[in-house]
Amino acid sequence: MAAWLFIGIFPLIVKIFFFDFIPSAEWQKQSDGFGVVAGVLTAVGFSWWTLKNIANFPGGDFKKACSVLMSPLFGYVFGRTAVVMFVPMLLGIVIGHQMELPYTVANYHGSGSKGCRSPLVLNALPFLFDRICRVPANLRDSVVPGDEIMVLGRGTSFGLFPHTFHKLPNSAK
Repeated sequence: MAAWLFIGIFPLIVKIFFFDFIPSAEWQKQSDGFGVVAGVLTAVGFSWWTLKNIANFPGGDFKKACSVLMSPLFGYVFGRTAVVMFVPMLLGIVIGHQMELPYTVANYHGSGSKGCRSPLVLNALPFLFDRICRVPANLRDSVVPGDEIMVLGRGTSFGLFPHTFHKLPNSAK
């Protein structure tokens, strides 16, 4: 269980503390069903483990109740991320090369959050992995929601660590 949770949390750690990573839209479509199944199974397993070991948890009843209530959510996120994100991210790290993948812009406004300034948000990708952070204003201002873009970065056909992007000529703006 610990190894599976590590595999599930690894992509989150990389995304939050180190580098942007975006899965390909095609991989997202193909792996979504498997991701949901893995998320549900991990949520059940994590909840069962939490309930089985709750007596050994430090803290009072409130902390233990929060642990029990949050364990399905964390289990689902870690399990889904293990299937949908770990494989393409690992492939991008190990055998990745410079390449381009197509995406559709969902949103480009806003200053973002502490961990992701000046984001460009992409359509049909999982939360947190649906944005390119630290995009210069001149690039963000060149696109509108619905525009098709090509993202250049290091990775594989399953996803990449984005470096830059350009708008496809047939896009709206």
